[in-house]
Amino acid sequence: MPRDDRFIERFSEHARLIVPAAEAFRALMSGDGRAEQHAAEISRLEDAADQITRETVLAIHRTFVTPFDRSQILDLITALDDTIDLMKETGRRMVRYGVGFTPEMQGMADCAVRAATEIRDAMPLLGSIDRNVARLRTMSLAVRHIEGEADDLLDRGLRGTVRG
Repeated sequence: MPRDDRFIERFSEHARLIVPAAEAFRALMSGDGRAEQHAAEISRLEDAADQITRETVLAIHRTFVTPFDRSQILDLITALDDTIDLMKETGRRMVRYGVGFTPEMQGMADCAVRAATEIRDAMPLLGSIDRNVARLRTMSLAVRHIEGEADDLLDRGLRGTVRG
């Protein structure tokens, strides 16, 4: 029976691409005059991540025994891929329309880097969930806290836009 234990490795590899993409996304918002270069770097990383996503989906179909449910594997790789896809598309639009960056937007980009780092660090732990459940729970809570910070920054930025 075909068995593939590389799913965790693929998740980890994909997550390792999300961190530099988030860093390039944050750099895009720095106003350093190199927005197109930063957007190109995000696009390059997204292309590499897409390849991992394709390999993972193919492996799901080729493998009889998987480390956990196929739908969960697909959901996780899709969520990881959606993350980098959104950075790419947002970065492209920001460059295209010459968007100016508010401190709140830059803060949200900082949140993206921090959350991506937590996710990157969590992926290898999935290989031994039973031994790492407490650490994974802590990391999950950290990501949720960062998400809350980003939501607060969004609200603050929108309030400032409405008043301005």
